[in-house]
Amino acid sequence: MLKFHRRIAGPLNHEREGTIVSPLQSTRIVVFSAVVLMLSSIPRAHSGDNRVVAVIGGEEISRKALEDEIAVYGKKDDIQAKLLTLTPDGKKEILDNLVKDTLFYRDAIDKGVSLDSETEKRLQRLRRDLLIKKYIQTMREKASATNGEMYDYYLKHKTDFVIPEKRKIRHIVVKTREAAEGIVKRLAEGGDFKALAKEYNIDGSKQKEGDLGWAAKGVMVKDFENAAFSLPEHQVSGVIKTGFGHHLIWVEEIKKPVQKSYRDAMRAIKARLEKDTMTELEDRLKEKYRVEMDYNGLDSRTGKKVADRER
Repeated sequence: MLKFHRRIAGPLNHEREGTIVSPLQSTRIVVFSAVVLMLSSIPRAHSGDNRVVAVIGGEEISRKALEDEIAVYGKKDDIQAKLLTLTPDGKKEILDNLVKDTLFYRDAIDKGVSLDSETEKRLQRLRRDLLIKKYIQTMREKASATNGEMYDYYLKHKTDFVIPEKRKIRHIVVKTREAAEGIVKRLAEGGDFKALAKEYNIDGSKQKEGDLGWAAKGVMVKDFENAAFSLPEHQVSGVIKTGFGHHLIWVEEIKKPVQKSYRDAMRAIKARLEKDTMTELEDRLKEKYRVEMDYNGLDSRTGKKVADRER
């Protein structure tokens, strides 16, 4: 068990590394770069700055509250909203909007305007979901595995991090065994597999000369797969019958299994260990909060309720 423990480019060229940048794209890049530079130079208000910048019916809006609102504008995707954060006039407009929203909100409360029950439920669900997300993030950070723990896991489970053998396969598929045997004879006489696949195939691979691409075990019909993965490279099978017809299989190329390095496996190891940790946490919480479930109860016709227990 784990312990819980751009750069801004230089002068912008219209042509770089063979890629042509349109004048419009160049203009957008320049504007965006300017926004980034200006944003980085904006002085930040101190967290304790409580100077009052507006009063609405006795309710004060502090400089800190305004700076928080300006920060929200700066994170928006809208470039116009970002530009408002860069100038005194823009900040005045943000304050005007903040005052307007406060006025509308206060009058809505005074007039008894309320959200409908469905909206309230959605808000409650949203708050619940955000709290769960924050909780999971916190617990994962506490249980984050060290490099040593991840490497130890890699050494003990190396076979889990192997890229399996893959084979590039072509086939010829026809309706009857007689037709398939006829093609076998033509191949023996020097016929070209690709040309015969394009001529006779009855499936969608016809126009691709029978090409089924690269395949690993576990994705094809059993009889077809057994034959395809028992053939040496460059060999053609005998007639194989499946529910799709009668096949001749050609293994055009084979890629041998490859062991992933620890570096390549790190992300998958981290995800697996985090999943294991969260599963262990879930099991402990089920014991802590005495969870009882009755899946039969999902069917109201046959189910029974879980008996109430003293908590």
